[in-house]
Order: sequence, then structure tokens, then C-alpha cells
Amino acid sequence: MRFRDLSLARKVIVLQLLVVFVVVLALSVFQFANEARLYRETIRTKLVSVANMLGYNVQSALDFQDRQDASQTLRSLDAEEHVTHAWILDREGQVFVAYMKHGLTNEPPPGRWGDFEDIQGLSFTLSRRVLRDGEVMGAVVLNFNLVEYRNILARNMISAAVALLASLALALILSFFAHRAISYPVRGLADTIARVSRTKDLSIRVQEERKDEIGVLARGFNEMMAEIHSREIERDQAGTALRESEDKYRTLVENAEDGIVIVQDFRIAYVNPGAEKLAETPAADMIGADFMSFIADEEVPRLRAYNADRIKGLNAPFYDSETQPPGS
Repeated sequence: MRFRDLSLARKVIVLQLLVVFVVVLALSVFQFANEARLYRETIRTKLVSVANMLGYNVQSALDFQDRQDASQTLRSLDAEEHVTHAWILDREGQVFVAYMKHGLTNEPPPGRWGDFEDIQGLSFTLSRRVLRDGEVMGAVVLNFNLVEYRNILARNMISAAVALLASLALALILSFFAHRAISYPVRGLADTIARVSRTKDLSIRVQEERKDEIGVLARGFNEMMAEIHSREIERDQAGTALRESEDKYRTLVENAEDGIVIVQDFRIAYVNPGAEKLAETPAADMIGADFMSFIADEEVPRLRAYNADRIKGLNAPFYDSETQPPGS
């Protein structure tokens, strides 16, 4: 079923749910992206701080080529749960000492040199040079495992999905109450129109106590029905008056002693009893007959000329009672 064919109540519910879905989804995406950025920035800031601290502490070890002291310095990374590997590089970029978490295999450092940051899958690599008085003594490279970061984002995504579903459920519940203020009055108006159409009762009206647009529609409907009802009454009254007039006219014509004849194209369409009596001919024989056949021959030319002038809209000559053609 197409959207435009849905009932007003369903359209209101669908539109409300669509608005809530779009708004909550947009907010969830924005919050998720913002939290992901904040988490990455937090991890980066922490790794920069750790790398700077390690670089400061291994300056002497690099200066005196004391690998044992440098290794001992890297053992402090045991306190950093998610730092899996670390390397101290010398001036030539060669591995001076390496560190790895217990149970992990040894890995070579990235092939890059200098200050850089790189994310590959679930691994965040950060490198900072070790400087003393502007002189490069080596570099500290840290490898951070992003599994926990990914898990946090996954939990946030699930929370956002739950919030979205809860918002839609709440919007659905509220929409059932909210649509009553709109769809119920409109449905009442539609039901009234259907009842008028079914019963043909033009006296039916809609309650119009509302002052909003629906109230305007109700008042407009009532005014329209009142106007139609008034015209129906006037038409009935006019019809009754016309029938009464026709009855009176028919009574007068039927009871008149004078002959009354209605002629169309010189053919008799109607004769009253008086005309039947004067012509001494039954009405059935006269109706449809040529009117001129009942006129004296000497009066026929004058009557035809009189009729022609009347058809042209000219002022026809007046004939006195002795010369006037028989009436029509």
C-alpha cells in the first residue's frame, strides 16, 4: 500500500517515527564518531607521554650504549596493559633494545623512522625521536593493541542501538496519544460526511467547538450543509408552488366554457373540453391534426401572416373580436 493511501492516523504515526529515527540516528552517529575521536586522542596523548618519558630515561643508555639499562627502562611498560611491543632505536634506526609482553612473539619494528603515527587494523604504532639539545640520539617506538578500544566502541554502538529502539518505542507510544488530537476530529468529520451521503439527511451537523484548522473545516462543512439544506427547502417550496399553480391552471382550463387550444407548428397539441364542444370533435381526433383545417378558409391567410410576424418578433396587428383568429 502506498503512503498516500494510508489513513491519516497511520501517516501521523509513520512520520513521527521517521522524524524520531532520523534525529536519534544522527545524534547517535555524531556521538559515536565523537567518542571514537576522543578515545583515539586519549590513546595518542597517553602514548606520546609514555614515549617522551622513555626517551628521556634512555638518553644515558643510548649515550653509553648500555642495553641492559635501556631494557630495564622498557620493563616499566609492564604497567601499560595494552602496549604489546616497544623498541629503542639508535641514531641509524637500528634496534637498540626491544620489548614485548609476556607470551607474545618478537616482531621487527616498523620500517619508518622519525616522528609518526600509524593505525593498521587493531594496532596503533607511535614513534618519537629521542632528542638532547636538538641532537637526535635515537627513537622510541610503541605498539598499542586496540582490542579494548574496539570493544568500547562496540559497547557504545550497542548502547546507541538500544537507545534508538527505545526512542522509537517511546515515540510509537506517544504517537498513539498524540494522533488523537488530529486524526480523531478528522475521522469524525469524514464519518459525518459519509452519514450525510448515506442517509441524504442535510440537517446533520459537525460539532465545531475547536478553534484550529479542523474547527475551520467543521464550520465550513456546517455552513455548506446549511446552504444546501436551505436551497433544497427553497426548491421544494418552489416545486410545490409550481404544482399548485399547474393544478389551478389545469382546473381553470378544464372547466372553462371557452375553447382553449395549444398549437405547435400548426399541429394541435392540446384541446380543453370547451374546444371539443365547440368543434363537436373528440379531443383524440383533434390532437395532432392540422390546426388550419378547423379554421374558415377566408381566415387562413390572415392567421398565417399573424403567426409569421409573431415568430419574427414583429408587432402583430390586433384583430377585434369579429376578425381575430381563434386563440391559441
